[in-house]
Amino acid sequence: MLTKVILENFRSFKNKTIFDLESLKYQILQNTNVNEGILKGALIIGPNASGKSTLNVEDRTLLDMLFRDKFVMGAFDACLFCHKKNIHLEYHFLIDNKKIVYLFEVNKAGDITSENLIINEKKIIERDLQNAKVNINNQTTKIMNKLFSSKVLLLKKCYFSDFFVSMPIITKLMDFLHHSVYVDASNKIAHSYNNVSHIIQDVDQNVINEINSTFNSLNIGFKISKSKEDKISEINDFDGHVKSYRVKAEQPIIFFQRNDMNLNLPLDLESLGNQTLVNMIPSVLYCCQHKSLLLIDEFSSGFHNRLEELIIKYFFINSKDSQVIFTSHSTNLLNNKLLRPDQIYTVTFDPNLGSFIERFSDENPREAQNLEKMYLSGKFGSLPDYKL
Repeated sequence: MLTKVILENFRSFKNKTIFDLESLKYQILQNTNVNEGILKGALIIGPNASGKSTLNVEDRTLLDMLFRDKFVMGAFDACLFCHKKNIHLEYHFLIDNKKIVYLFEVNKAGDITSENLIINEKKIIERDLQNAKVNINNQTTKIMNKLFSSKVLLLKKCYFSDFFVSMPIITKLMDFLHHSVYVDASNKIAHSYNNVSHIIQDVDQNVINEINSTFNSLNIGFKISKSKEDKISEINDFDGHVKSYRVKAEQPIIFFQRNDMNLNLPLDLESLGNQTLVNMIPSVLYCCQHKSLLLIDEFSSGFHNRLEELIIKYFFINSKDSQVIFTSHSTNLLNNKLLRPDQIYTVTFDPNLGSFIERFSDENPREAQNLEKMYLSGKFGSLPDYKL
């Protein structure tokens, strides 16, 4: 599981920033939201354009660099608010009780200037612009710079070249990352990093059945179906007349059927919240079943308060070694029946400092206090100062 992320000079984050996922002293939600001292998720909240999404982008950047074929230049736009040359990204994991630290730095040209993989304080990969060393089972191999690209992570090259076949701990780390999913909820897009598509039109009937079973168990009042053929649907108008319409299937179409109505509506005619839910739910179910990291940007797009809570609770209850990191503007989620104070981060943007984060637990709120009320009163900062 991911235990900590450290970033510096990355997009709007000028100064060294530590995003910590290790649990603190709180006892609430211990059985559902914590796994062996590691938090199973975190909420990032704050004003528009404060830098919330960047805290998910830095995780997505690692996934893109490891598993995408193309180098993602846009991720390495240096911070606009400082003069440092290199972007620093550092990831801490706990896998099979082994502490893994993976870090690299990238310059403004997109060249990887340094890269280190450390397992239980022992360096496995050590690299700079000119040279690299890989230590496998106490045997160190030097790799000349002509054998690797300055824009490709050495971890990626070594892993996919079977360098680490004798080191199962690295395989488990890469499996955890490989199963991860990034969901852009506002645009209803899911990005996976293996061969499993989470786009609702692509999933097979087994996944459709699983989604409907989940909806039924959670008392969500509809089910879905998929058709690859033109379909004629009928609807009763307010005068009792039956009207028919044809949906032309240029690609597979997802249909909604409400439990209390004999009516099939195509996905694009449903509400924004239902569209978001159906496009997000395959990723949620998949990450509950596979050790992975689920990143969701703009989580609350179109959701009712109770639906927001339901999805997050479902993930925490049904996942074990997976984690969800999600951004939202919804203060309804600041609820100590849903999240612990150490699971909530605010992001604030300052013209001189850039973006910076604060953790609710830094203010030592009591477990029974109303977190939403405290936030709206300004206790945790990161509250927009709008005036009419």
